[in-house]
Amino acid sequence: KLQADVKTNAVLLYNDRISDGWSAWVDGKPSPLLRCNYIMRGVFLPAGGHTVEFRFRPSVAPLYVTLSAFLVGIVLAVWLVWRRFTEKAASQTV
Repeated sequence: KLQADVKTNAVLLYNDRISDGWSAWVDGKPSPLLRCNYIMRGVFLPAGGHTVEFRFRPSVAPLYVTLSAFLVGIVLAVWLVWRRFTEKAASQTV
């Protein structure tokens, strides 16, 4: 959260890398996030005093990919153990 008091319309440049998941709020309302100097975050501020908040909410897609990989691994391990026991039982009955 930042407090800004600007005399004319301005762009607040936050010298940090822009990436997916960032959003800007000015005076409690969503505001478009600007790409400044190719890699930095910025937000437009009209004249006056403002409270600016940058929020980060990362994507959950990598989490889903990781959980899916673990689930596939567990299913594969259970299948291999079940197959080994069924083959061992079949070889002992013959």
